[in-house]
Amino acid sequence: MTQEEQSDRLHLERKVERAFFEAGKALAELRDHRLYRSTHGTFEEYCRDRFGHSRRQSYLLMDAAVVFDNLVEICDQIVIYTTMPTTFNG
Repeated sequence: MTQEEQSDRLHLERKVERAFFEAGKALAELRDHRLYRSTHGTFEEYCRDRFGHSRRQSYLLMDAAVVFDNLVEICDQIVIYTTMPTTFNG
C-alpha cells in the first residue's frame, strides 16, 4: 500500500473507533435519562425497534465505550508521568 492509502486506512479506522464510542455513550445517556419512555416501555424494546439492536448488542456498545474511556484516561496518565521532568533545576 502507498503511504496515502495507509494514512487513509488509519483515518477511517479512527472514524470506526469513534463511532462505536459515540454510539455507546449516546445509548448510555438514552438509558440513564430514560429518554425512550415516550415511545417504549423499556430500553431494550426501544433499542430493538429503533436501531435493530439486541439487548446484548446495546450493552456491549455501552460497555465498550466505558473501556475506551478508561484506556484513554490511563494512556493520558502514562504520557503525563513519562514526560514530566524528574529533577528540578531551579
